[in-house]
Amino acid sequence: MQTGKVYEGDHATVLSHPDVARAVQRIPLIRTMIVPVTTLAVDSLNVKKPGTAMYENYRRILAKTKEV
Repeated sequence: MQTGKVYEGDHATVLSHPDVARAVQRIPLIRTMIVPVTTLAVDSLNVKKPGTAMYENYRRILAKTKEV
C-alpha cells in the first residue's frame, strides 16, 4: 500500500483490497487514513495540521512503521 494511492469503490471495497487488508491487519490505525476523494483535499491538509485526528493518526502510523 502506498501513500496517495487511489482505490475504486466504497470504503468496504477498498478495505477488502489485498494490499489494503494486509496493511490494516498490520497497523489497524491505517483504516482511519482511508478517505473518500470528496474529502481528500481537506484531509491532506489536516494530516499536516497539528491537533487534528488525521495528524495524530498519521504520526502514530509513522511510529508504528519504524517499530516493525
